[in-house]
Amino acid sequence: MTIPTFKDIDFGEIDANAEHLMALLRRGIPMFERAFVPPPMQNLDRFKQHEKFLIYGQKGTGKSAVLRHLEAHSVKAGYRTDYIIFKDNVSEESDLFESGILSPVSEQDVLKIRHYLHIMKRMLLLKFLYLMIAEKGERVAGELDAAAPFLGKVMEWFKNSTLSDVSSYAIRTAFDLASSVKKDEQEGLRSIDFGKLLKGQNDTLLKSLVAQAKKESFKAVIFVDEIHFSFKDNESYRQDAMLVRDCIAAALNLNETFIRNGVTCFVQVAVRSEFLEHPVIAQAEIQNQIHSFGEPIDWSSEKYDEKSRLWGFVLARVKLEDSRVTSRQFFDNYVGNGRATSLLEHTWSKPRDLIRFFNVAKRRYPKKN
Repeated sequence: MTIPTFKDIDFGEIDANAEHLMALLRRGIPMFERAFVPPPMQNLDRFKQHEKFLIYGQKGTGKSAVLRHLEAHSVKAGYRTDYIIFKDNVSEESDLFESGILSPVSEQDVLKIRHYLHIMKRMLLLKFLYLMIAEKGERVAGELDAAAPFLGKVMEWFKNSTLSDVSSYAIRTAFDLASSVKKDEQEGLRSIDFGKLLKGQNDTLLKSLVAQAKKESFKAVIFVDEIHFSFKDNESYRQDAMLVRDCIAAALNLNETFIRNGVTCFVQVAVRSEFLEHPVIAQAEIQNQIHSFGEPIDWSSEKYDEKSRLWGFVLARVKLEDSRVTSRQFFDNYVGNGRATSLLEHTWSKPRDLIRFFNVAKRRYPKKN
């Protein structure tokens, strides 16, 4: 048997979202899905059953891969889905693909409004409404239109828009509402609490969504990934922590409402574990919910030897090139006999580290194994 050389093997990308985009371009299945290795999580099945909603772990531990895996599982189970990625600037990647495949959100636009909890809930509610209308058609749009004057404008906008537009639309309408309130206050017409007004509109959206989703037996899951801190000055750092906290709170709040009303809609979130240690989050009331409905991905307890699941993560990708390669051949040829422990000791023991390591080996030693 001829062992494939490094150049023969596609070890994939260090980021699951990048692998997802590559697969879309090639119209194939992402590598992390074709070579999926369950991470060190005790309750992955409970996430698939929507009993848990929050995945947290350090950068590079595989949060996005698991979230994408859950998305693929949800699609197979008949759910409508959307995948939201937070970026400092709106990504242009969404322009490459059909609507609804990628929904980037500008963190900086959200931070300008400050009412993060209400903004996040508004964004998620509009996503669910859009997904439901896309599946159920104009009849549902008409029924929602009749429910409230505010919903009529939303339904009209949906007609000529894509799912990837909804996030910016949600932020823009919040801007417009805030500007309207500010203008009225400046002209001395009235004094209105913008936060309460935004919450009131959200309550109307939620009530209409719940009633219609129950009636239509609608099923959907929205995945939220890469909400992160910008690490700027202290005030910006605190603002970002508040955004992460309120994003988690919005997801948990909606999930609780959906479950209580028997609606099969859910929000699942991935966040870096170090962010949960920020005082804004660590001292918040949602801490108990985070531990009840969340679970960490942590590879640090894995053994630093050949039995580590980290090696299985790489071996699964080698087997995509040649399924006959055994574990023993993998260590003897691609790692080097007896070097499994020393190699792991020179990484942070995360999947991302090993993928980066083998991609470097591929570039430097293409003809070797």
